[in-house]
Amino acid sequence: HRDVVAGSSCDLLKQATHRHTRRKLQAASCNLQALRHSRSALPLHITSQTTHASNTTVSPPQREPAHAHQVIHNAQRSSTSRAPMSAREVAGATAIIQEALSQYGATGLCLSFNGGKDCTVLLHLLLERFPKAVQDGLLFVFFRQPNEFPEIEAFITDMAKRFSLNLKIMDGPFRSCLEQLLQELPIKAILMGTRRGDPGADAQTFFTPADPGWPQFERVNPIIDWDYAAVWKYLRGKPYCALYDEGYTSIGSTVNTEKNACLRNADGSYRPAYMLEDGSQEREGRNCSPKKLHS
Repeated sequence: HRDVVAGSSCDLLKQATHRHTRRKLQAASCNLQALRHSRSALPLHITSQTTHASNTTVSPPQREPAHAHQVIHNAQRSSTSRAPMSAREVAGATAIIQEALSQYGATGLCLSFNGGKDCTVLLHLLLERFPKAVQDGLLFVFFRQPNEFPEIEAFITDMAKRFSLNLKIMDGPFRSCLEQLLQELPIKAILMGTRRGDPGADAQTFFTPADPGWPQFERVNPIIDWDYAAVWKYLRGKPYCALYDEGYTSIGSTVNTEKNACLRNADGSYRPAYMLEDGSQEREGRNCSPKKLHS
């Protein structure tokens, strides 16, 4: 009987200890979640020292270049590895950019840089991983269209000044500007911020030739398989257009773009783009046409 009582007492003590420990763990978990929520709600800002500082915020069968099959295999393997998201996506995109530079060289390659979040990802990948190519004059092309947001133009100018980019601004219909670019310069391929789900992007891969009837060049899509969350996980802490902190999640022109209603607060204010939880709602607020160079 004494042994039974002793055993029961021991069991009760263990249960009490376990309950106490469980309560402590639950409290710690709640505190951690609250801390994460409070941190995620804080915008990350780095003020630019240029004249536009106020507009810049940080917080069918397809042919492929030589060696592209192996590069694509490596990029896809990086995308399915167990490495943290930012590491595997960056590794895959870096491999594609490296192959494009190897195939076309810095003079045969350019970046379509229209100030959207996706091409801004490519800007920072180039600055971080291929600084020599940028220093050697890799071309950044802004195909300026009617009714651009002033904040977009200011952001592009700011980035060009801050990082000494070789920026070319082209005005006029996109097709005409593209024809002019390919005639005047030895450009054979263009880096683009196209992602799966963008209009006309479903059939594209990392390396995709221009559609029949268009001026011929190779579309290079390093982040084609990145989702919305991956874009913002990479961009947080880097400069991006201030419009994304005002409730815009996908930016076209002033006549076809509104703030994303999914980010609207009860008081009428808007949360920043990186707080959108459902990436499928990214293009809410866009009365978009098939043309899409921003994102």
